Amino acid sequence: MIHITRRAAVSQSAMIGGAIAAVVALAVGALLLANTFMAQQVADDALRLDKAQEALAANELTVAALSQALLLTEDLFLGVADEATAQKALDEAHRRVAGLQRSSDELLDIEGLDDSMLSGILASTIDVASSVVSQLDEGDAGTASRTLTSGLVHFENLRDQVSAIRDESRASIDASGGIAGQSGSTVAFLVALLIPALAIVGYRWIAQNQVQVAEVELDARLEAEQEITRSKDEFIANVSHELRTPLTSIFGLSELLLEEGLVDPESSIDLLALINKEATELTRMVEDILVLARAEGGSLTY
Repeated sequence: MIHITRRAAVSQSAMIGGAIAAVVALAVGALLLANTFMAQQVADDALRLDKAQEALAANELTVAALSQALLLTEDLFLGVADEATAQKALDEAHRRVAGLQRSSDELLDIEGLDDSMLSGILASTIDVASSVVSQLDEGDAGTASRTLTSGLVHFENLRDQVSAIRDESRASIDASGGIAGQSGSTVAFLVALLIPALAIVGYRWIAQNQVQVAEVELDARLEAEQEITRSKDEFIANVSHELRTPLTSIFGLSELLLEEGLVDPESSIDLLALINKEATELTRMVEDILVLARAEGGSLTY
């Protein structure tokens, strides 16, 4: 009777131990699956973050290129710019509009992105940009100026929408990394506490999977940060090269013309004042963009 009782107790203990082991195995398996899913989510978020950065840069560069083409077209009309320079600026505006369309389409093509609002904003923005370059192609700088001025709100809406996608992707990457770390600690705790006999094997296996997940997350983050850095560097370089120098020249020339006047000051002073105003505004815009880029890169000091 005692033997049977002990056997029953051992059998019951074995069943309990087996049940506990099965529960722990299921829990460990579930956590590992969650880690794998989160690793894929991090990779997807990193891709979305990269494409959002590209779209933001393309949006800002398109506005800058359109503004520069408009100013040079007006200068061509006033005889203070040559046709080759104005045409070069207009060709660059065409390229920037196409680049904005391409980068935004790539962002919209990412699986899982809710693009209903973004699609509408993008369509409105591209319509404005296309109208401006078409009007400049026809030499109608006045209409192009009014179109661009009234349409800047669409570029701002696109920037805000894409910025929200970028921030959401960045927050998702951070959250997934924290959850993955917590899941790994829970797995190690369960193995060490409830299955001492399998602690070493289980720990090694889990640790190996955690390392793989961490490597995927690290690679995704590094790639995203590298793309962000490259995008910022290219953005700053392009803005500095394409806008700062010609805008400074335009501003200086307009100041000189305002001081000395033209042959017919009454008919030209309004246009000269407009050149001066636009050059000043665009110079301020470039400074704001560069300050923002330096702040995001961590290089701005106070």
